[in-house]
Amino acid sequence: MRKPSPASVSAYAASCYGGVAGPAFASTSRYVPPLISYAETSPPPGWENGGVSSPRSAPVLVFDGDCAICSTLSRIVAERIRRRDDDFVIAAWQDLDLTELGLTEQQVIDALQWVTPAGRIASGADAVAAVLMAGHVWWRPFGAVIRLPLVNQLAAVIYRWVAANRDRLPGGTPACAMPPSSRAS
Repeated sequence: MRKPSPASVSAYAASCYGGVAGPAFASTSRYVPPLISYAETSPPPGWENGGVSSPRSAPVLVFDGDCAICSTLSRIVAERIRRRDDDFVIAAWQDLDLTELGLTEQQVIDALQWVTPAGRIASGADAVAAVLMAGHVWWRPFGAVIRLPLVNQLAAVIYRWVAANRDRLPGGTPACAMPPSSRAS
């Protein structure tokens, strides 16, 4: 498949956002297309996720596009963990219709979300495990280990701590801070 030119990606992104490229485009060096309906606009020839004709045709990994750490990690998932671009969609929650995915704004602020085509939702450490299980074969053992009962509990505690302190971690910015109502006590 022919890769789209940067100009066609930029033009397509601008058409999706009414002339503005949007947060997912600005925060990543490799554009991760938002999950949108292609009913009104059609992707340019060779568009990587152009085969996603329905929001429920592939799992969706939903991250916080305002958080530098989340955006960096989503890029790593796109470049190193995901096998093919059509395995699952990676999108910032700010670019999505959350009700269409069965999510609330509070859920996506609190944790990473994984939504299957059937509508099942995994959050936090469970979403990380789901991503690893859907990735290259060598990542699957790590996903399976995270799903083990005691490891899963520990992973959930670590995930909540990292999420609550992401603005203080290396690479974190003030935009990464969670609202006080979302912080773990």
